[in-house]
Amino acid sequence: MNYRRIYELHKGNEVVAEGTIYQIAKELGIAPSRVMDYGSRAYQKTTTDAKPFELKFLREE
Repeated sequence: MNYRRIYELHKGNEVVAEGTIYQIAKELGIAPSRVMDYGSRAYQKTTTDAKPFELKFLREE
């Protein structure tokens, strides 16, 4: 059985998008790999944004 992983993309305290990686990418008009980058530790450590993006896992459906 296949499960979909549902995520939330945050910018600061605001939820920007919710869904699978591909749904979030389509909604924002960016590549799915860029959405995955927002969840990486390397991005979190190297970003200089005052309110960086953060990808949070919610659930599997």
